Amino acid sequence: MSAVHHSGALPREPEPEHGIHGTQEIPNQPGIRLDETPVIGRGQELDRIVARLGAVRDGRLAMIALAGEAGIGKTLLMHTVSERARQEGFLVVWARMLEGDWQPSYHAWAEILQQAMIELDWPRPGDDPPEWAQTLLPIAPLLTQLYPHLSPVANLGVHEERFRLPDAIVRCLDDLSRRQPLLIALDDLQWSDPGSLRVLLHLGRSSRPAALMVLTAYRDDYVDRSGPLVDALSQIRREARFEEIALPGLSPGEVEGLMRSIGGDPVPAPVVKLVSEATHGNPFFVHEITRHLIEEDRLPDDSAGAGPADMAELSIPESLRQVVDHRLARLSASAQRMLRLAAVCTDGFDFPMLRALTSLEEDELLDAIDEALAARLIAPTGSDVERYDFQHALVRRALYDGWSPSRRIRLHRALATSLEQVHRDARHLYAPALAVHYHISASVPGAGAGVPYALA
Repeated sequence: MSAVHHSGALPREPEPEHGIHGTQEIPNQPGIRLDETPVIGRGQELDRIVARLGAVRDGRLAMIALAGEAGIGKTLLMHTVSERARQEGFLVVWARMLEGDWQPSYHAWAEILQQAMIELDWPRPGDDPPEWAQTLLPIAPLLTQLYPHLSPVANLGVHEERFRLPDAIVRCLDDLSRRQPLLIALDDLQWSDPGSLRVLLHLGRSSRPAALMVLTAYRDDYVDRSGPLVDALSQIRREARFEEIALPGLSPGEVEGLMRSIGGDPVPAPVVKLVSEATHGNPFFVHEITRHLIEEDRLPDDSAGAGPADMAELSIPESLRQVVDHRLARLSASAQRMLRLAAVCTDGFDFPMLRALTSLEEDELLDAIDEALAARLIAPTGSDVERYDFQHALVRRALYDGWSPSRRIRLHRALATSLEQVHRDARHLYAPALAVHYHISASVPGAGAGVPYALA
């Protein structure tokens, strides 16, 4: 599947009355529009980035990477910074990496350079070609139009290309930034090709003064731990001009502020607590749940009823199901099976329970757990290192709702049986969970086995 691709300078929009939002829809987050989504809970991060714009204007190159899970607000913060930079006289150019191995090397940088050249109207026909033009001819068609008689560098081998192309791109960016301070917003870096990452490394090591800020963002829940981005980040973190900012989830107070901005009224504390815990403060999840509650007329104001009381009453909008399905699609079949089956566990799950429930071999299950942990879909819980739970209750609920009612009932019975087998000598400690699972699967023969647990 290909990610939505957007490049080029952002349209020049007036600043809204209550913050800087823009008016376009946020890519990869259908239904969320920048004109109705305020930047909440990102004041410190915004101030840190904006503070560096002044130094950048004076020729001190800056590189900033925003890291966080999908939906945490990286793109919205990048748009906000872009608007501030534009107000301070920067030329802003956007590019988005494409998901998949088919994307051409350097494609994002090629589009960034071409767009900046068009916006700055430089170089011009008749000018002597810059020293880097010949090297960039293969990736910058505009240069071919400006200098039709210029030929590409002949026989540029693989190893030579790995140095000369990134170096030429950096020199071109330096020249462009001398004409106007430049902000490059490069989104979805987790899908970057190795060539484009080499450009960032060259920028980080460049000693040339440049009025240039490169603002990137990547999903740390999608990063391949053995992939090129991890290796590139380990090198670029050593450079003084590089700064990495991890975006956490919103606090309960910030969740309430976001929900109120969407619904227009104060939200009862129990509903805020439920949504905050279910989403871990992920702004996209909060936004979609709030919109869904409004559409179902289940988001009361502070003077009305309390609304949904627990996750069982909180239905999951289709937009969130699509996000969960997309995240699962990147995992192996074993990891997907483990997570979908584990969704019937309402209070976490341990390794022996997963082994009994999934019927996976030990090594296969260990690999599946490692995948789910790396994808930030589950996390260890409590002092028991063998016990896990879903990172977001909404993810568990979305997977749970994906089963048919008949399948769910039988999975609850299978889980009850697994609990009895795994914890045979300590079943009394699991009486509440066993009573619940037997009760939900009461329509399946043998439900009477759950009566002692219910009495206990």
